[in-house]
Amino acid sequence: MPLTDKMLARKDGSVGYLTFNNPERHNAVSLDMWEAGEHYLKDFKDDPSVRVVVVTGAGGKAFVSGADISEFKEKRNSAEAAEEYARISEAGLEPSARRSLAEDADSAAFDRLRASVSGNVTMTTGV
Repeated sequence: MPLTDKMLARKDGSVGYLTFNNPERHNAVSLDMWEAGEHYLKDFKDDPSVRVVVVTGAGGKAFVSGADISEFKEKRNSAEAAEEYARISEAGLEPSARRSLAEDADSAAFDRLRASVSGNVTMTTGV
């Protein structure tokens, strides 16, 4: 059972596929997508048969447009909530690599992707 229908993962031999599946928002990444992505990347990393991860966005118009700011009012409405959002979206980073809340958390997730397996390919559309 998927963690969220907005983040899809599958394996085909030595290839792991991670798909951002929020096309109505140009694949803007919600908090549940951050959490699912972390889970799937760990699964890929822990599977010695996965040698490369292909990352793509659903819908054919955008790869990922950034964080889903529509949920900020609810999920980042205080300093504590913003800190929790950053903790989840930056999970897995070494403390020395953590970014301040003022910096873009999207780049932290992609840093984590780059470190997750020996190789990755991004299939971008809408550029």
